[in-house]
Amino acid sequence: MTDDIILANDLSKWYGEIIALNRFSASIGKGVTGVVGPNGSGKSTFFKIIMGLVRQSSGTIRVAGEKPWNNPKLRKILGYVPERDIFFPWMTGEEFLVKSARLSGMQTNDAKKKAKELLEIVGLAEDGGRRIYGYSRGMKQRLKIAQALIHEPEIVIMDEPMSGADPVARRKIMDIVHQIDASGRCVVISSHILYEIERMTKNVILIYRGWAVAQGRVEDIRALMNMYPHRIRVVCSNARDVAKELIGMNWVKRVGVERDNELIVETSMPNEFYTNFPKFCVECGVHVDEIRSLDDNLEAVFNYLISRRLNYAAGGERE
Repeated sequence: MTDDIILANDLSKWYGEIIALNRFSASIGKGVTGVVGPNGSGKSTFFKIIMGLVRQSSGTIRVAGEKPWNNPKLRKILGYVPERDIFFPWMTGEEFLVKSARLSGMQTNDAKKKAKELLEIVGLAEDGGRRIYGYSRGMKQRLKIAQALIHEPEIVIMDEPMSGADPVARRKIMDIVHQIDASGRCVVISSHILYEIERMTKNVILIYRGWAVAQGRVEDIRALMNMYPHRIRVVCSNARDVAKELIGMNWVKRVGVERDNELIVETSMPNEFYTNFPKFCVECGVHVDEIRSLDDNLEAVFNYLISRRLNYAAGGERE
């Protein structure tokens, strides 16, 4: 495979007058990549095009160098965790996995062995003999992940795998994703819950109304925001006196005093701030208890980039 395992260029998909994807472009390599956006933003449509389940209206897409539409051989290297449950609920979890393995061409003994192995991996070893209709939402989600892995695919597509799962199941699903990542596969996972993606990967594609708003590492996307002040919380001694000194520094844009021992520093030069602030503290005898960025979380990045994109679409300042 090339570095770009999935490559989309100006991809659009519309259903009548409804635009699901709007000139969407993205490149995805090995490791975990999160596709993040609100419900209805186009995540599932993008995944279905990758899987060859629907055909794009315009633009191009290549998966492992192949066109996915009407390409059965490509499905051998693709594993898919759909958002909706698609089970035979009267089957046990183990029976479901064995049937899935057999459909992929695996011999019966190998299928049974693989099913037991995956039930262990997803934490359902003790529940493999239970009927699926008795599974909780989180158990069903993990069973879908096992089904997606049954034929050892090179690419795993996971559409909202934590939807409806309880906190314990969410933690387990995150652990499974890390295990899949460690195996060297390409994993593409969607969510509208930003902090969950951030706990699994720093590689993200932000999607909104079918647009690819931004792509890259969270830190790299943050670096694009050179017009947006980077906010840093500082807990220190003599906060008011420190604020008076900081405001004269060229690497500080604005300082606000939240409490007697807490500052919010705004800077458009975060690298300079993190380089110079420790020296400043030593020279001025400032005792610092905490320094924490308020804008390196994915929520802040996502909201800001959406506002820029909407402003540009409305004829405002160019990005």
